[in-house]
Amino acid sequence: MTLTTRMTLGAAATLLIGVTTATADYHNHPELKPSSRCGTALQKNPLPNPGNIESLENYTTDCQPLYWDLPATVQLHVPVRAAYDPITGFLHGPTDRPPPLYTDGVDGFDEPGTGLTPLCPDVPDAVTGGIDHMIPWWAPAGQDTDGTNLYTVECRRGVRVHYGPWQVGTDPKIYDRVAEAIVRFENTDQLNDDNVPLSNRREWNVASEFYNHFGSHHGTCWNPGVGFQGTGQLQGPNPCNNPDDPATASSTDQCGTNGNPPPPGSYQSGADTCPGSDPRFHCSVYNGYNQQFRNATQYPGRLFVDLPTGRAVYNLEDQLWACDHHVVSELPIGYQGNTTFRNFRKQTGGLIAQHAEDGWPAPGTTPIGGTVGEMIIQLFSAPVADGSYKPISVGFDVVVNVATTFFPPYTIGNTGSVWYAPYDLAIGILAIHSHKRTVHGTIDVMPVNPIRTGGLSQEEAGGGVRPDACGVSQNGLPPEHIYSDWHWDDPPVCRYYKEPDGPLILRKGDALVTHCIHNNGVIQSEQAPEPLRTALRDGIVGDEVLFGEQKDDLGIKQLIYRVRYGCEEISGIPPGSIGSPAQVCPPNPATDPPGCALGQDPDCHPVDGGYPNPDICTTGTGNCVPANIVFANVAEDEMCIGVVMYWPLDEILNQDGSLNQQAIQDFESDPNNINQWGTPGRLPKSPSDIGYCSGCGPGL
Repeated sequence: MTLTTRMTLGAAATLLIGVTTATADYHNHPELKPSSRCGTALQKNPLPNPGNIESLENYTTDCQPLYWDLPATVQLHVPVRAAYDPITGFLHGPTDRPPPLYTDGVDGFDEPGTGLTPLCPDVPDAVTGGIDHMIPWWAPAGQDTDGTNLYTVECRRGVRVHYGPWQVGTDPKIYDRVAEAIVRFENTDQLNDDNVPLSNRREWNVASEFYNHFGSHHGTCWNPGVGFQGTGQLQGPNPCNNPDDPATASSTDQCGTNGNPPPPGSYQSGADTCPGSDPRFHCSVYNGYNQQFRNATQYPGRLFVDLPTGRAVYNLEDQLWACDHHVVSELPIGYQGNTTFRNFRKQTGGLIAQHAEDGWPAPGTTPIGGTVGEMIIQLFSAPVADGSYKPISVGFDVVVNVATTFFPPYTIGNTGSVWYAPYDLAIGILAIHSHKRTVHGTIDVMPVNPIRTGGLSQEEAGGGVRPDACGVSQNGLPPEHIYSDWHWDDPPVCRYYKEPDGPLILRKGDALVTHCIHNNGVIQSEQAPEPLRTALRDGIVGDEVLFGEQKDDLGIKQLIYRVRYGCEEISGIPPGSIGSPAQVCPPNPATDPPGCALGQDPDCHPVDGGYPNPDICTTGTGNCVPANIVFANVAEDEMCIGVVMYWPLDEILNQDGSLNQQAIQDFESDPNNINQWGTPGRLPKSPSDIGYCSGCGPGL
């Protein structure tokens, strides 16, 4: 295994994006069916019909499940349980597969064809008098009798983009591969049907949906705006994603298209150049932190981000998002719920390579093989003429976290950031993004967490969120944390605006403090004799500092916290430094007792320390050794990013300095309504905040 290998779209013609190219399912990509991709080598028994995906349970754990293996739901308005699927391992079963765009009444398809009809026909728009172009999505439909969330396929105005499929390859040195892309949400027809004038070509982005396959570490997409843009210096507004200049974003000359690269020297062209042999795909790489509005998905399956009622961000004509998607070659024990090691390098079939890339066969010869990566993104919208929407802001502190994330082998450390409210505001959503060695992540309001006794929303409760995860008060006292995450791979998303207490209110100058505990291989308690071992592992020290709640089905908590391993460059010095993560290599395979199987025997313990691995570590000493953890977009390294979605409270004073009469009436009717109003003035936003802040300025 090596460090993350970066792949641009120009380097992988198999990476399909946009609505202008062939979309991905087993009808369009039969070479990715389990029978083709996994072959007989990964079968348990011969299949009566090798092309039948319903026989997926016949394959071993080294044959990667894809969301196409889940049944396609082709009926609208029929409740479906969001329950664990034991065959594929997807957390929410059929709802982790995107509903198909077309159907023959029995099966689902993502492209039109003879005998197929759209699952969601277009409908008139009540605001504009035009036509809304509809796509299917999973809408909440209450709860089953056991409290499990129910969903139905419904139709909603929006656009779907495919980003993939692609494959990692079978090279044992490749552990984590990143594909980067520019995706364009093509909505020109929609804006034309809305009769939007050329001077204001935009609409409201009101929600989004992400889907990704098993083996995904995480995927991130962002709307590049004001930022560093690879220069190391803060730049002005990005002309292709500037809401104040919506006409530029639709310029194919300045901003490219899904089918053609951007022109040299444009903001998209980045540091790489498109290969002359295949100029059809974007190949720009976004360097630095230039994110204005950010969406991310971590666990395989579906992630739905619904913005609070009446809140939205501007979506320009043919809106451009920069995306990167991390896909790993193997799933260690404890990762994505695995109780056995899974090696997707054994998948030798699949897409044919069209470009040379590390770990791939020669172009045009044999299949790439390895893990399949893909994201389907749905962006839901409303017409800009709909005056019921106001902007929402997104904050995430990153710069400080980059500089403070450094944990040597066999240490536990803390990291995080502080985000200051630039004005009186309401927080609708909070979440944390981190990696697998996070024991516990928390967010607190400073100076004090507010008392919230109303409990969770039905949607949060039905999704398995615990009250303490979202700051529900106990016994009328302030909660220990306003947000708490014990499960890095499926972190709670607290939607305060849906809870009985309403949005979380911060006053100007209040702070959100994000904090994470990271464990880089402190597992020595597993070598202790009983009963001390159990007392440490399952007691307060183990639960709150060493291991938290990360464990496999056998209850062996330490396996996900094996020390980070990397290739040793200089003898005796742990590899990995800030800005330069260590090349990834596998943990020491030695065990105590010798030959036992980790994850299968509770008394089987790993033996840590350096060992030779010249096949993977081709430079330096050739040894795999315990390494430092740093901030990096690599599954083996760490980050601790608090994400907040918020909006300013309406001010008590009008712009001319007069009192807001509505505020006075509300105060007189109920003094508690003061939480609906904000005081005048604003502060600069947090220096480390690289999110989008509507209404933020230089200060008071």
